[in-house]
Amino acid sequence: MHTAQHVLVVDDDPTVAEVLTGCPERAGFTVDRAADGPAAPTCGT
Repeated sequence: MHTAQHVLVVDDDPTVAEVLTGCPERAGFTVDRAADGPAAPTCGT
């Protein structure tokens, strides 16, 4: 059984977050994004 792999990208710069999101998405990961540290714990829930 294959389980989905998840990555959380946290960055307050939308351009940097977009760049950091692209590579794992192309590799087949599910990527959640948060704009800052306080928002990160609520991502993916």
